[in-house]
Amino acid sequence: MHINSPYKPNIDKKLLQYREEGWLTEKFQEWHAGDTSKTCSNHLGSETTLGLPVLAGLFLILGVGTLVSFVTVFLELLYVAHKDNLRTGTGISSCLKDRVWSKYSEIKEGWSGIWAAKESKSDQPCDVMSQETDAMNQN
Repeated sequence: MHINSPYKPNIDKKLLQYREEGWLTEKFQEWHAGDTSKTCSNHLGSETTLGLPVLAGLFLILGVGTLVSFVTVFLELLYVAHKDNLRTGTGISSCLKDRVWSKYSEIKEGWSGIWAAKESKSDQPCDVMSQETDAMNQN
């Protein structure tokens, strides 16, 4: 707590009250004496095993979240296909097919670009990469 804290007088007052009541001394003596009547058990963890009944709620939430995300993506594609249908006058099914195909191609191209970049970087020795980095930093 910093020197000019607005809470300092309140905390000092409460600590003084606890000390006057003897509560602070009592807690210190309990801690210092090692009062074992209120300690935890000696074993670590709990006896509950992590099985399907225990984790069922987690899997349920995960499944519902995945389902909601897929429905949201489908509704978004359907909405955009409907707008394309109004703009072009072609059928909504062909617009939806075009949108899905273009999104698939975009994702495929993005992933192939990532893999190509990783492969080209792994083909170069480390000293060549460091020389290129030094040259870019000088510019």
